[in-house]
Amino acid sequence: MVYLTKKVHFSASHVLKNPELSTQENERIFGKKTSPHGHNYTLEVTICGEPSRETGFFLNFDRFAETIEEKILKQVNYKHLEAGSSLMKGMNPTAENLVKVFWKTLETAFPKGTLYEIKLQQMESETVTYRGEA
Repeated sequence: MVYLTKKVHFSASHVLKNPELSTQENERIFGKKTSPHGHNYTLEVTICGEPSRETGFFLNFDRFAETIEEKILKQVNYKHLEAGSSLMKGMNPTAENLVKVFWKTLETAFPKGTLYEIKLQQMESETVTYRGEA
């Protein structure tokens, strides 16, 4: 089994809040992140599979990059996540929720069972890793 990882970068802004809570409760939970702010994210997507005897690779890296660009980056890069991204509409755009949405978006874009891991770094010291529901 080989593991291919593609690392990409995007910038986006967001506000963290739960609309069911009061302003005071949101500020207590999310602090200054209840005001609009942004991040320069690093996204790593890892897929796994066996290399083809014919080509010597599992998936062409160009195709891998194009899929991530089309399915994720076009939806989030330079966007206000909860207002300008169709992926995050109606969802609190925490890093934890982002990786789960990215997983759901990408799991059908690659051969079944090959999406292995998604990592999202929103700050140098903060990374969220997701490996699906199983």
